[in-house]
Amino acid sequence: MEKDDESIATEAKDSDDSVSTVEQKSLGLLNAGNYFGEMALVSDSPRSATVSSVGKSILLSVGKESFRTIFASNDNALAEFTLRLLRGSSQLKHLLAHSLGSSTFRSFLRKCVAEENLSFWIACCEFKSSSEGKDELAKMSTDIFHRYCKEGADHQVNLPCTIRSSLEKSLEEKYVHTSLFDPARDEIYRLMVRDNYARFKRTPDFKEFFKCLGILVENDP
Repeated sequence: MEKDDESIATEAKDSDDSVSTVEQKSLGLLNAGNYFGEMALVSDSPRSATVSSVGKSILLSVGKESFRTIFASNDNALAEFTLRLLRGSSQLKHLLAHSLGSSTFRSFLRKCVAEENLSFWIACCEFKSSSEGKDELAKMSTDIFHRYCKEGADHQVNLPCTIRSSLEKSLEEKYVHTSLFDPARDEIYRLMVRDNYARFKRTPDFKEFFKCLGILVENDP
């Protein structure tokens, strides 16, 4: 197997001198019963390594959909599995998918006087997944707008004028649909990632949360 690999690499180089040789680095040797590629099940990041068999092997694979089906009845278990894999590299969405992670982050936001960001994001997610009829959706959308989006609202979130005006116009024209708050929700999520979550990751609370799950997280994740 190693000889064949060497021959293939040599042939590729000989066939086109313009192709630069890619330096390969061994990351380790997997034995029977080991697994790999688990990051691809929970993250959209590009693959970071290639696995080659050095002998006759039997490989069992599981795709994303099948993997999620295993956890279909327990979202919290899937969230914890993801957090154990990613550790300090966990994104905000992974933290919010876990009940303890969400409550820990909310406590941090409360201390920063920014809890409305998470409350608004959750309200938008619930609105997005709602199966209510048109009249109930209209009421829900009006309540969300007046609570979080309207200029001078008690729990106003920081939205661009264009998004706020677009929402107000849609409500006035009674053009209500489950995707109504998507741009506003995504804007606030980006804001939380850039500001709130970036600061949260530098606090002892971040490591303490993972410690509660029995996960060690290095400094400056």
